[in-house]
Amino acid sequence: MDVWLPARYHAEPERKFPVLYMHDGQNAFTRSPYVGTGWMAHECINTLTSEGKITPPVVVAISCTLNRIGDYLPPQKPLGYPARWIM
Repeated sequence: MDVWLPARYHAEPERKFPVLYMHDGQNAFTRSPYVGTGWMAHECINTLTSEGKITPPVVVAISCTLNRIGDYLPPQKPLGYPARWIM
């Protein structure tokens, strides 16, 4: 997990900043071997902030594991799981 703080974060300790949680966080700030390019979220946020379009958020980038599909899909029904139950 990586956390990115906006430039004003330490200068305004009493201020409450919104938080943006990003899945596949390994792609959020830098180039990734998975997708070839990064999303450069911090650059986008800085641009939108300087244009007055957003309040800069704290970004929490949560990386997936090598079992990405398992990270995002619900678990399989256990053997003998009653058919009338919905997961």
